[in-house]
Amino acid sequence: MKLENIDKSIQKQDILQGISLEVSPQKLTAFIGPNGAGKSTLLSIMSRLTKKDQGVLSIKGREIESWNSQELAQELTIL
Repeated sequence: MKLENIDKSIQKQDILQGISLEVSPQKLTAFIGPNGAGKSTLLSIMSRLTKKDQGVLSIKGREIESWNSQELAQELTIL
């Protein structure tokens, strides 16, 4: 999974700004930070529960919005 310049604002408050990262397949990845840092918001965007305001989120080179729910469930696990 690759995230490029992900932005998210809620009620005019910036929650995420310019977040870019690449999550390697078959690896365990953890997001650690203080309350209010945007960890849950980022995970919600990565799982399509929340829409991003800007940026590109892709799995295997394909934008996440183009995956149907069944395909995505076979590629993505979030605990």
